Amino acid sequence: MRRMPILAAATVVALALVAAGVGFLLGELNQANADGRAARQALAQSNADLVAIVEKHNTLAADFDALVIQRNTVAAERDALTSDLAQTKADRDTLRNDVHELSEENRTLAHEKNVLTQEYDHLKGAHDQLTTTHEELTVTHRQLTTTHEQLGASHGALQMSHLELQTSHETLQTSHESLDASYKDLTLKHTELQQAAGTVQTLEAQAGNLRTEIAQLEERRKPLILARERVSGFACTGSMEPKLTCLDTATWLYDFKPE
Repeated sequence: MRRMPILAAATVVALALVAAGVGFLLGELNQANADGRAARQALAQSNADLVAIVEKHNTLAADFDALVIQRNTVAAERDALTSDLAQTKADRDTLRNDVHELSEENRTLAHEKNVLTQEYDHLKGAHDQLTTTHEELTVTHRQLTTTHEQLGASHGALQMSHLELQTSHETLQTSHESLDASYKDLTLKHTELQQAAGTVQTLEAQAGNLRTEIAQLEERRKPLILARERVSGFACTGSMEPKLTCLDTATWLYDFKPE
């Protein structure tokens, strides 16, 4: 009878201990579940962060590849610009040489113009001297009026020759004025060429025009060659006195080309 209460008490105690152990285990299990859920959340967050890092790395790699391509393109453009710059410098040096040559040709033309002017002045002086001589011969002409009638037959031919010579003189004077105008135009174009030396295409076009005009001037400056000539007197008629006398002679030019 005494053993029954003891067993019952022991059973109650055991049950209490078991209940306490079960409660403790349930608490630990709940805590473990909570820790597991927290670990899963942290792992999911870490996975998301890792995915974001991988995506960012891929984006940076693509940007790096694009930058490499852009750097190569810029390097190629830099090399092309360097080559163009060298070509431009070479063209500039060539144009400077052309300008120098044109300046030398311009100086040559100026010298030739001065020579032509001196020759013209010399011819004018000779003409004035002949005029003076003609005035001196007027006194002698009054003494030779008796022989002047014999030269009347050749007076018409002399007058025609005089007109032809006068026409030739006017033609030469016109050619001289044309050459002077061409020289002024050439000087003006040379000044414009110097002002526009910074523009390459304009300078080349003007240099071509200048070469053409220089070639034309050189063609026009070729000497006039007289193939044949003869000297004769006139029939003395007295109709041209005092401009022409019986003592005057004429030079007849053949193959003369006024153009």
